[in-house]
Amino acid sequence: MSERTLIVAADAGGRLVRLLRDIITTPGTRLSWSTPGEWMAHDCALMLRRHSAGRYKAEASHLEALAGAGTWFLSQSLEELLALDGYIRLNPARFRPAPGRRAGSPRARILDALNAAITQKRQGKL
Repeated sequence: MSERTLIVAADAGGRLVRLLRDIITTPGTRLSWSTPGEWMAHDCALMLRRHSAGRYKAEASHLEALAGAGTWFLSQSLEELLALDGYIRLNPARFRPAPGRRAGSPRARILDALNAAITQKRQGKL
């Protein structure tokens, strides 16, 4: 579930700046995030929970929410995208699907969207 929220904040010069952010809520949880850093922080918090069926369901739902974020990746900064890419690639045991199930898996869809967004940012198209 995604919603747009207007955030008003002060920049370094003290001027008010309006930011329109997509806030995504992981289905079946109370986890809301709008940046890759927030998504990773929630993922770490889920990982620290006691082992249970609820934890595994929340982890799968959290990963699926990121995979379904679509154009959200294009609105993030290059640094945040690179951090998320590293987080997913450096934790293969948590995100790698079972053998033979890679096609269409949440990890594959996330990495495809990340690669596309990173390439566009590096080429200056965004």
